[in-house]
Amino acid sequence: MIMVDNLILMKRRFPEVLSLLNQFEDRSSLDAIPVIESKKGLPTVQIQAEGKSNFLHSKYDPYQEAVQWVDKFENEIKTYNHIFVYGIGFGYHVEELMNRFPDAEFTLYEPDFHIFYNYVSNRNLKHMPMKRVKHLFVEYIPMMSEVYLKHFVESSHAQAYLFIHPVYERVYLDKTRTFIELFKKMVHQYTKHLAINTRYERLWTINSMSNFVKVLDTPSVFHLDRSVFEKKPVVMVAAGPSLQDEFENLRFIKEHKLAYIISIGSANRALLANGILPDAVTTYDPNASNAGVFQEFFEKQIDTVPMIFGSSVGYRTLPGFKGPLLHMVTSQDTVGAYLLKDQKITEKNEILSDAPTIAVVTLELLYKLGCGRVILVGQNFGYRDNQYYSQGINYEHRPTQLSDKEQQELFDVEAADGGFVKTTETHNSGRFQMEGYLEKFEGMEVINTTRGGAKIRGTDFECLEDVIKTRLSEAAVVSNWHNRIVHYYNVDSIKQRADELQKNYNELPELLNEITKCIKKLNTLIHYQEAKQFEKVYGKLDAHVKNMHRNIFFDVIVKPMIRNEFELFQKDITQIRFETDLSGKASKVVSLFGSLIYEIYHVLESVADLYAHLNQYIVHSSRVELQEN
Repeated sequence: MIMVDNLILMKRRFPEVLSLLNQFEDRSSLDAIPVIESKKGLPTVQIQAEGKSNFLHSKYDPYQEAVQWVDKFENEIKTYNHIFVYGIGFGYHVEELMNRFPDAEFTLYEPDFHIFYNYVSNRNLKHMPMKRVKHLFVEYIPMMSEVYLKHFVESSHAQAYLFIHPVYERVYLDKTRTFIELFKKMVHQYTKHLAINTRYERLWTINSMSNFVKVLDTPSVFHLDRSVFEKKPVVMVAAGPSLQDEFENLRFIKEHKLAYIISIGSANRALLANGILPDAVTTYDPNASNAGVFQEFFEKQIDTVPMIFGSSVGYRTLPGFKGPLLHMVTSQDTVGAYLLKDQKITEKNEILSDAPTIAVVTLELLYKLGCGRVILVGQNFGYRDNQYYSQGINYEHRPTQLSDKEQQELFDVEAADGGFVKTTETHNSGRFQMEGYLEKFEGMEVINTTRGGAKIRGTDFECLEDVIKTRLSEAAVVSNWHNRIVHYYNVDSIKQRADELQKNYNELPELLNEITKCIKKLNTLIHYQEAKQFEKVYGKLDAHVKNMHRNIFFDVIVKPMIRNEFELFQKDITQIRFETDLSGKASKVVSLFGSLIYEIYHVLESVADLYAHLNQYIVHSSRVELQEN
């Protein structure tokens, strides 16, 4: 039976764990694990694994054993402020860790439900300061480990030290190894997510605001006559080293209009160098340097090749491009998504997901346009003969050959045409994401013709010359396809959205002012130690913050530009809610809100001119449309 004190504590702090225990408490298997009294009179657990009997804690002195365990890792652990313990056992090592590192927070994870049940039935949780336990996870089915870890990484921004119960590492070897790999993978993914947000959070929104002028002036690629791409073949040309094998085949396809040739990324440079004009180029990279990818188009004033641009693409990419423009709204464009809300672009599935590579974005676009067959060319997702790009692609900042350092980071993956190919983590990540999308794209055949490229699950490998002979038997390209527009946006409804956004923009400073007043009031109360007034001010602050969250300008423009800061702020505020020290709680609230409000004011100042220009352009466009009608 679970100890009464533990029932009370878990009901207050970890009710979901208690609910889990109650569901299984009557099962006789819970009591099947022998609990043995050690020489020191403390309980330990004896388990059977691979025909051997093992004690999870010393049968002589569990506390002294725990001291020895922690001694081994003390120098590593002391640089962390969060300790993730895998394998709670009967908690002796957890208590030692808490004593040794009094300022650290803890996440406790028990992979064996039966052991945890016996723990709370035989030892009091009050032996450890449970208020420092941020998460308590008890695994009852293997698949829950991923759920628990996802919750952990998304709710804690502190770097965590993973402490593995030494006996678990031996007794549950395979399970522990699997968990360690999953832990590393999910922490890495989340760290990468934060890094991407840090790099692009402001750029995405600035680009989207700058580019919306072009979005208004150009047709959506989804406004094309459906017959342009529906059930048609498309050759998607990437910039990998294998592209140089296919110039003659691509020239034949172009001359006979056997399939649309769409160039992605830097591939256009190789095509132009070999006298091949693609039927379109696609782009979405938010970096300012993205304009350099189309340098030849700018220099040669090429005006016959259409560009399909993502609405959050680097804003310097569009002004110098002379060819026809069509746009696609991307998932990072909160500005376009709001202003075009009445156009039903979400309901019509016309928003493209942001992805690590333009290849994945373009593939999703082709699927949504109803293409029947996509033929991948130059999609290496790796390197051949230490080449970075295909022949014909040169950048001053990027040597054609991989450096010695870059070569040291390569590893082997299976090649599409047999054998193995060298790749990097970045390329491999892009390949995995493409494979994930391909699983969802029913009804669209994808052929990978990339010789010496990585194998892409969900595609069939076939040489391009064979594809031409067997799959591309007749002309498929519609001349001047980019002019076959059958629908346009309703600018008047966009103007109404813009008016509402302007109204909320005007209201936001007063909301921020009210929040600032509350922060100052709390600061004064802290100074005079008036704790009794804290809750009253918290109530007002909470009301003003809810109003700020409902403000459209904050939600559409400000919050996306501070997404990392806001995400971390939310985590900290959630944690503070449980603090009982009112003065300490108030001090943290003042500090957190002070930093957040500073960031918001900084964003408002940085976008003021750009937003004013955008708003004026929408108003002007609406007037022009009314005059024309």
